Amino acid sequence: MKINWSKLFFKNGLLYILNSQDAYAHRRRTGYLILYDRLNTFNTNIAVDEIPRRMPWVSCEYDNNGEAVSDALALPEMSEGDNGTTKIWWDKKVIE
Repeated sequence: MKINWSKLFFKNGLLYILNSQDAYAHRRRTGYLILYDRLNTFNTNIAVDEIPRRMPWVSCEYDNNGEAVSDALALPEMSEGDNGTTKIWWDKKVIE
């Protein structure tokens, strides 16, 4: 049985309004709910029609834990670098 994700998330839309973190996780994983493009963006790495995929490490992480950050950035999963558009392990596979 094929799941109609858009219909499912439309029906549950009110619940996602009350729980923004859950709504963000579902949007990131599935591509639904369909959102309007933002009017502008303060982070030029993230286009107005995309959502952030992960939080980049803060500068103190580089200062206090630089070796581990370097090791993490050397992993194939982090080939796009330390920015908000890098897809991480739970964001790689698209649900159909």
